[in-house]
Amino acid sequence: MMTPEFLRSRHSVRRYNNDPIEASAVKALKAEITMINTHEAGMHFELVCNDNAPFEGFRASYGMFSGVRNYIAAVVDRSFPDVMEKAGYFSQQIVMKATALGLGTCYVGGTFDESRVNVVLRPDRKILFIIAVGYAESKKDTFISGIAMKLAHRNDRKADDFFEPTGDFTLAEAKKIMSWLNDGLEGLSSAPSSLNRQPVRIRAVEKSGLEWIDGPTVTAEVDGSNQKNLIDLGIGKFNFAEAAGGSWEWGNGAPFIPG
Repeated sequence: MMTPEFLRSRHSVRRYNNDPIEASAVKALKAEITMINTHEAGMHFELVCNDNAPFEGFRASYGMFSGVRNYIAAVVDRSFPDVMEKAGYFSQQIVMKATALGLGTCYVGGTFDESRVNVVLRPDRKILFIIAVGYAESKKDTFISGIAMKLAHRNDRKADDFFEPTGDFTLAEAKKIMSWLNDGLEGLSSAPSSLNRQPVRIRAVEKSGLEWIDGPTVTAEVDGSNQKNLIDLGIGKFNFAEAAGGSWEWGNGAPFIPG
């Protein structure tokens, strides 16, 4: 488990210094990636060091990236189910590992040149996004990146805003019955999100539909009309599960298993 405080310690870094990632940190990240790629069907993450090609030139989604020399490519095999959600979930696992190693990270969806990402793709594989990784620049942000940061956080929501009441429970009732819910919502509120949409909503339900869940639980859901929201669903599920203690069933609207 990770505390909500540790999950909140991760923030998007868009300006990096020139220091190479320490060998021990590279080894630890590669070990985390290998474990995921080996055990999770359809996942093919790759760490690429000392390559700034995908970031060359000006890209203006959230502002200008500076000094990016390393990145993690989220590559998936599209023939497997739930790969968008799983890519979000396990990428966040890697991001929090990087955070624990003292590295800065930033999810990058549309502000890179996909044709210049240094990975070899098979016909059934696709790059969903990349994650910039490295040591944050110590000096203050420039005017442009400062504005970009403000824009990126303009829709920050409080933890309780991620709960959507249903006919079964109000928020107060759900928190009283499920002691872990508050921590889960705190973890979810700090989850990164593509284009800052923060689309994941938690609903409390009396019956989960799963025989092995005894008592009420919650579900996590996004608007499925935008496939990219499923990446955010996975990222949000990771943070919620780490903070609350437990695991999720895969799928949009699937239940949480406390424990």
